[in-house]
Amino acid sequence: MTDRLEAQGGLRSLFTEGEHFLGYDDDDELVSQVKWALSHPREAVEIARRGIEAYVAKHLPEIRVRQFWDHVNGRSDELIRLLDYEPRVAHAIKAGPVPRSALIERMRVYEWLQEQVRVRSGVRVLYFGGVDPVTVADSADLSRLHRAFAGFPDQAPQAWEKLRVLGVADQVHAVDLDAVLEEKWDLVVAGFDDLSNLDVMNRIIRLEHGHIAVVNDGQPISGARLAFLAQLGWVADRDVPWLYTRRTEPTASVPVAPEVVTNTLQVRPVEMGLVDAETRDSADDSTDADGVPPVVRAHQIVAEFDWGSVNVHLPASMNGLVSTGWVGSLVQGTPVDGAGRPIPSFTHSATEFVETHLRSAWRVHVWGDPSVAPWWAGRVNAVRVVTETQGPELTYGPNVTIARIPVGRDYSGSVGIDGPFDVAVLGGEDLDGCAKATLGHVRDTGLVIVENSDRQACAVAIEIFAALGWRRIDFWGLLPGYLFRGCTTVLFKDERYLNPSTTPDAHESSFGPSFAQLTGQ
Repeated sequence: MTDRLEAQGGLRSLFTEGEHFLGYDDDDELVSQVKWALSHPREAVEIARRGIEAYVAKHLPEIRVRQFWDHVNGRSDELIRLLDYEPRVAHAIKAGPVPRSALIERMRVYEWLQEQVRVRSGVRVLYFGGVDPVTVADSADLSRLHRAFAGFPDQAPQAWEKLRVLGVADQVHAVDLDAVLEEKWDLVVAGFDDLSNLDVMNRIIRLEHGHIAVVNDGQPISGARLAFLAQLGWVADRDVPWLYTRRTEPTASVPVAPEVVTNTLQVRPVEMGLVDAETRDSADDSTDADGVPPVVRAHQIVAEFDWGSVNVHLPASMNGLVSTGWVGSLVQGTPVDGAGRPIPSFTHSATEFVETHLRSAWRVHVWGDPSVAPWWAGRVNAVRVVTETQGPELTYGPNVTIARIPVGRDYSGSVGIDGPFDVAVLGGEDLDGCAKATLGHVRDTGLVIVENSDRQACAVAIEIFAALGWRRIDFWGLLPGYLFRGCTTVLFKDERYLNPSTTPDAHESSFGPSFAQLTGQ
């Protein structure tokens, strides 16, 4: 007697139920089959005899060994003909050999699931869209396993088509991302890219049980990304390093990103302007064996550091690179704080200075990336973001307006619409034009902020304000997610910005308390 395997298990291609064996799907049917055999001993013995005869005649281990070597040496394709029913095999033959590390990674996930299914029923596994459908298909032969796949619209069509080619689409349930948290999962399998996606991470950190497996086609996974999981309450299994288990309550909430962030570490330093500029201006424009520029490789090396090992000795709240979100920004490819929430691309000291002085009634005008809108929206009355880039029309909240305007007169002049403002951020194109347009549209009690102000292109814009009596503070320091130092300049007229109402020991920051504040010094 045996449980009925899925078609991919091959049982029904080798033996016939009722002739060679008795099958069952659940406990009740097993009991029923046992009772039938006890009440029909002759028939049961006859089934056993036929099954043994078929096994000895065709399926003994030595027969399989001979068939294997005949296949290897090109003498016979008898072994492959046994697998004609299996689309996964046809796909594997067509795709060709896979790296050993990738195969071992797939085997680890499969064997973990296999053991769970062996000892209990109703095991449930969820695969996120960053997982290769081949890995999803690996588990198709495990009976009583509930498989589900949750992918984004841009991932789903290709993934489901591949699942159909592999012959397992009807064995996998489609789950909407919004419904992921409505069900319980014994294992969640996430790809490397999934750890860069705030929509996925938002759901992972709110899972209250089960395990997480992180896969990357057998390639090393950034220690920083895994450390990010550890910060969110998931602890690596000591015996199974790639497996994470919920051991503590989540320490932070990552809001659903207003824009789908899918940048990976390999892409981000090339796509974002600062690193791209540094690479172009560098005298050494060589690349390594993989075609990666040195400056990009440097960021990858830092991201691959095992930050989790640091947290063993120093709590994440005391590790400034973690609590400020510097590590998270490097991993996710966009500026975020320690909880994964979007922040401006200012130096961290500039962000702390600005947020200290913001007023809830203020109105803010930003030239630059719309993804920062939620940070402002939670602190002021109204936010208007002007960007020259095209993109989907997304809703950031009732107090946020996004305008997509090509660079030109309307771009810089947009500050004159719905003004005056209390804060203007110069973080986009046409700095000189935007600086001139800002004059007269920002209140004298407000702030003008210039991103990456150490660039020569910012000099004229800063001098325009200086000539009109605006004071300035240059905030130097690390930029979120970059190894580079940079500068953010804050301009103002009101001298109250030079006289904080509190001393540093009483300072409150969205990045969390300082070391001295944490230790009560």
